[in-house]
Amino acid sequence: MSEFVEVVEIEELDHVEDVYDITVEDNHNFFANGLLVHNCLGGPLCYDIFEQLQKVPFEELKYTLLDDSALFERVLTSMGNTYDKLSDAVGRENVCLEIQFNKLSAQHLANRAILEFAKRNSLTDRLVVTCDSHYSRPEHWKEREIYKKLGWLNYQSFDPNSLPKSPEELKCELYPKNAPQIWDTYRKTTEGMDFYDDTLVCDAVERTHDIVHNELSDIQPDRSMKLPSYVIPEGMTEDKALVEACKEGLVWRGLDGKPEYIERLKYELKIIRDKKFSNYFLTMKAILDIARENMLLGPGRGSAAGALVAYVLGITNLDPVEYELPFERFMNPHRCLLPGTLVMTPGGHRKIEDLQEGDMVVGGSTEPRKVLKTFRSKSKKTYRFHVGENIFECSPNHLWIVRRDGEDIEVQAQHVLETDELLLLNTCLHDEDSKNVQTMPK
Repeated sequence: MSEFVEVVEIEELDHVEDVYDITVEDNHNFFANGLLVHNCLGGPLCYDIFEQLQKVPFEELKYTLLDDSALFERVLTSMGNTYDKLSDAVGRENVCLEIQFNKLSAQHLANRAILEFAKRNSLTDRLVVTCDSHYSRPEHWKEREIYKKLGWLNYQSFDPNSLPKSPEELKCELYPKNAPQIWDTYRKTTEGMDFYDDTLVCDAVERTHDIVHNELSDIQPDRSMKLPSYVIPEGMTEDKALVEACKEGLVWRGLDGKPEYIERLKYELKIIRDKKFSNYFLTMKAILDIARENMLLGPGRGSAAGALVAYVLGITNLDPVEYELPFERFMNPHRCLLPGTLVMTPGGHRKIEDLQEGDMVVGGSTEPRKVLKTFRSKSKKTYRFHVGENIFECSPNHLWIVRRDGEDIEVQAQHVLETDELLLLNTCLHDEDSKNVQTMPK
C-alpha cells in the first residue's frame, strides 16, 4: 500500500553529508499554459515584416524604412493574415505580441510594425516585453560570443581580436532581465525614436510580469543534454548506433569471444539506453577520436574508466573487467540516501548503510529486489522534507515520485515543490520505530 502525502516544508541544508547509493534489479528510472509568443526576430510576425524587405541587407533594416506608407501597409496586411491564423489555432486571448529592446536596428523596425499593428487592431492589451536568454548571468557574455564565433567559422580561421572587448560593444545582452533592467535598456536603445510610447511599453512590461506570476504554472527549464546529431549514422537510432559501435569495438579490442565481456556490455548498454545516454557516448567517442589525432591521451580519468562501453569505443584505454572497476560508480539507476535512512526489506526496516550486496529490498508495490551494488560518496547539500509528522533527508539528486497538477512524475529532490505530494509507503508512515524515516519510492 502507498499514498501521496502533501509536502509541508522544504529546507535546503548547506553541509556535507555521506550519501549511500544502492543499485537494485529492474529499477524504475525516470507553448506554456496555452500562451503563444511569436519568438523574437525569428518568429512568424517578424518573418512577415522582413519578407517585404528581402533585398535590404540585415544591417540596413532600419525603422525609417516604414516611413514608406505603401510598404508599411503591405507589412501590416501580411502580419494580420498570420495573426488571424494564430488566433484561430489557440484563441485571441492566448496570442501575445512580443517586443524586445536591444541595439539591433532590425529589432526597432519590427517593434514599430508590431506596435502599430497592436494599436490598429485594439491589441495593446496583448503586448508583452521579453528578453532572449542565451546565458544566465550578464558576465557570461564573452563565453557566448566565443561560442557564436566558433559556430559560424572554421576554428583555423578564428581570430580572437574579432570578439567584442566589452559588454558595451554588444548588439544584444542575452540574459534574463527584471523590469527595471528592461526599462533601462528600453531608454538606452530607443533614443530619438518617436514612434515609441512610454505608457504602452510600461504597460507591456507590467503585463509580462502579471502573466508570469498569475497565469503560468511552475515551469522548470529544460536541463537535458544538447548533443550533436551528426554522430548518429543515417537510418539508425542513437541506441542502435551505440550497440553497433560497441560490437565493432569488441572485435577491435579482441574481446568478442569472451562471454563475461559480452554480458557486461549488455548490462551497461541497458542502463545507458534507459537513462538516454547513448548519444552522449557516441559524442564522446567522436571527440576523443579527434583529440587522439592531435595530442597524447591518458588511459582514463575518474569513474568513466569503469565503463566497458567507454573502453571498447576507445574513449578510455583501461580494461574495467581486468581491474574489477564497477560501471555503477560511473552510471547507475541508484537513489542517493543518507546513511541512517531506513529501507524496507522483507524482514523489516534496515539502515541503508548496513545493506550488503545480495540483500533484498522492497519499494512501493513491487516485489522484493536484490541489491546488486552499494556505494558511499559525499553530497555538498542535503534537502529536508517535512511531510505530515515525518521528516525525510536526502541528497539533491535523490529521485522522488510526486503528484503535481494531478500527474504522477519522478523528480530530483532539488526540484520538489512545496505544493507537491510525495509518494510514501503506508507501512513506513505508521511504523513507531521509524518516526523520521525516508522510504524508497517505488
